[in-house]
Amino acid sequence: MVSHGTVVNGVIVPDGSPPPDGTRVVFEADVAHEHPHPLAAPDRDKELALLRGRVAAMQAGEPGVPLGEAMARMASELNLPPSGEE
Repeated sequence: MVSHGTVVNGVIVPDGSPPPDGTRVVFEADVAHEHPHPLAAPDRDKELALLRGRVAAMQAGEPGVPLGEAMARMASELNLPPSGEE
C-alpha cells in the first residue's frame, strides 16, 4: 500500500485516513514540491523575479515550451495520466 501525506510541524499528516496504530511505515521525501506545504505562502519576491525573468526571455525572442510538452511534463511530475487520457 502506498499513502501520501505532508509533514506539518514535524509530524507526517496523511492525505487520507491514517493506518492503524502500531503499523510500521517507511517514508521517503518527495522533492516535487518547492514549498514545505501546499498551503504555504510562496516567497513573493522569488516568484516575481522568476516571472519577470521569463517575460524578459520571451520578449528577447526565446522560444517557449509547446503546450503538449508542458502538459506531459506536469503529468509526469504529478503522477497523472497523460493529457487527454482519464
